[in-house]
Amino acid sequence: MQNNLRFYVFNPRDPHPFAQDVILKSYQMWHEVWVAALGELDGATDLKSDDFTRQQSVGVLFHNDQPIGSVFFSNVDLGLSMWRKDSYFAAWPEATMIELGQRYPNVLVCSYFTLSSGFRRGTQGFNGKQLLSALAVEHFFNSRLPAMVGTMRVNRGMHTLCYDLHAAPLIQGLEMHGVAVDLILFDQQKLKDKTLRGPMAKEAAEIYAISSAEWRRRTSLKLAA
Repeated sequence: MQNNLRFYVFNPRDPHPFAQDVILKSYQMWHEVWVAALGELDGATDLKSDDFTRQQSVGVLFHNDQPIGSVFFSNVDLGLSMWRKDSYFAAWPEATMIELGQRYPNVLVCSYFTLSSGFRRGTQGFNGKQLLSALAVEHFFNSRLPAMVGTMRVNRGMHTLCYDLHAAPLIQGLEMHGVAVDLILFDQQKLKDKTLRGPMAKEAAEIYAISSAEWRRRTSLKLAA
């Protein structure tokens, strides 16, 4: 399975030609999926590009040369009110964020879980939703940050996937965009204590290592004069 799957984590402003090719393909996939999703949730038909371009880092799962899924990552300090006012945390109670800021010096925010429709039901020989979730956790594990948080849709089963990967619920059953969501937390120390971190964790670790090495090699190459 690993031979035709890669998970690249990049800054969306990386100017390297190889990175730019990956970024443009990834943006187009993300935009297509979320225009459809927001149309379903809110009736919206417009999605501004800055939700993609302003991210700290983007992780994209490729199947051969086709981007099939992505997640966004940002490192924030919830001890500072300016981060607690970020629009991502609109559904999060202030008290919950203040408590997190006191427990963890920094947290990794995982957002915009995106998966192309053709890879949602295991028709390609693997469970795309499980694999992308496990890759997000693998990135968190490699980040060495103390915690990762997310807002997970219940009607899509994302909360269950996270709990299978040893996330802890912070608040369950909130409403956002008219659907139920769970606020979840991954703790770095607790993950280290788990020899098995959940479904597809082994495959995710292998894909992550191979992909990281390949990204470093490809983006270090200079174009011939």
